[in-house]
Amino acid sequence: MAKLSKSEGRSIRRSLAAAVAGRKVSDTKVTRIAEAISAADYRIAGIDVCIYGICLDYILDGPVLELERLQVKEGILRKLEVFPYGIIAPELMHVRASFDFEEIPRPRG
Repeated sequence: MAKLSKSEGRSIRRSLAAAVAGRKVSDTKVTRIAEAISAADYRIAGIDVCIYGICLDYILDGPVLELERLQVKEGILRKLEVFPYGIIAPELMHVRASFDFEEIPRPRG
């Protein structure tokens, strides 16, 4: 498992806080979820909100995607999208994993 530096962990927390700014999520909950996300094995390329809760983007360099390594403690994986880069870079994949966290309210609508 690749360890994130302190600055990368803070960056994940800031990105998560910005993503959920429009929802009523306490600082304590944001910190707890950010720590769980930081513990994931794959390096995170982006964080956004989605209909399930939080979407994490990964750029993977290799033909094998190990689902166990995508799991985030306290989060339920609801959707997984894989976008191969194809002819340009056949080994690269953009993976978007959508997680449902109990602490983050889902949007209404």
